[in-house]
Amino acid sequence: MNCQSLEHLTDLVPWGLWITIDLSSIALAAGAFSLFVIVHSLIGPFAGSMVDRFGPRRVILLGLLFLGIGLALCSLTRTWWHYYIFFGVITAVGVGFTGWILIWLLPIMSYEVC
Repeated sequence: MNCQSLEHLTDLVPWGLWITIDLSSIALAAGAFSLFVIVHSLIGPFAGSMVDRFGPRRVILLGLLFLGIGLALCSLTRTWWHYYIFFGVITAVGVGFTGWILIWLLPIMSYEVC
């Protein structure tokens, strides 16, 4: 292990190759994922009200649209703030609209309550 620099973590992998990982890029990715979790959790009540107004199928389709656009834009990322916007916000909104609660509401709302 290279102990001279705290910016890079270098490990010897089993097949004999040296891999260097930039620790600042790990921190930036963790920040984007933290933003993703925050936006995903905040979008839940808004998605629930949209399900009541428009129905779960339309909301899930809208979420799939956001999810697809966000992930496609992630492939065009050139700087760190692109990744924060594309993954941390747009993709999080898509996952929030297609989340577990909405998928569970779809079969439940298709039955009539007597």
